[in-house]
Amino acid sequence: MGGGSGDRRPGSARGLTPEDARQFRAELRQMTQTAEQLRRAVGKEDQAAVAELLKKLRALDSDQVFKDPAQFDRLQTAAADAVKRFEFNLRRKTELKGNEVLLSGDGDVPEEFRKLVEQYYKSLSKGSEKK
Repeated sequence: MGGGSGDRRPGSARGLTPEDARQFRAELRQMTQTAEQLRRAVGKEDQAAVAELLKKLRALDSDQVFKDPAQFDRLQTAAADAVKRFEFNLRRKTELKGNEVLLSGDGDVPEEFRKLVEQYYKSLSKGSEKK
């Protein structure tokens, strides 16, 4: 059982150990699930960008990729670039809209929380009356 040290980074000449690959795949699945949730949350205009991101993430989930450090590095860079492009475009859109506040839903408070919200606003108004 010799553990030996060495460069175990994905882009290194040795590549990933089986344990490293297992851990990376678990993290990759989690990222993919998050991207799937994002795809459901974004508008139609952003669907293609998220689909491209998902494609890049799924390309990383292959046994062959883990055996070829150069391919792994290329695919990982492509996935990171897709994330950066999506984030940049999302920031640009929100900056173009100015200072608008984006709200989801119709603003209705669920019935079970309505009284708590009313009490909250009453307590705020009482606090401002004392000043």
